Amino acid sequence: MAVKIRIISEFGLAYVQFEGMVRLNEAIEAFRAYSMHPKYKPGQKQLVDFANITGFEKDFVGIMTMHAEMAETLVGSPAQTLMLFYGPTPVSRSLASVCVQCWPPDSGVIACMQDTEATALDVLGVSLSRFADLPNTQDLVIEHIDRA
Repeated sequence: MAVKIRIISEFGLAYVQFEGMVRLNEAIEAFRAYSMHPKYKPGQKQLVDFANITGFEKDFVGIMTMHAEMAETLVGSPAQTLMLFYGPTPVSRSLASVCVQCWPPDSGVIACMQDTEATALDVLGVSLSRFADLPNTQDLVIEHIDRA
């Protein structure tokens, strides 16, 4: 699995890109690094891009546990967090759907799923039509590539 997280301050956005087989332990490691980054802010919008995944661990209890740990960081501030999961392929839509279901409406996290880049960016309030047009910021939080 490869995961890359960039903070794009001008849009108040964390852009998370996954590639390959998504492993829970690496995903939570990446989230922890993000939450400790100096440019992390409560309420920062999340764009989680699953377009290039090939699969994911079907450990649904583990996925819920991971999101519960994320909630400890994301929930509790006055700011709500918009978390958008991008899933344009069947496998990415499957994971995005599971992730959205981890966040009940009263959680303080507004979770949704989109399958086009333009719609995803529009929901996030970003007036661009492609992820490739997002600024290539130097605020790289983590880039982890596992060649296993």
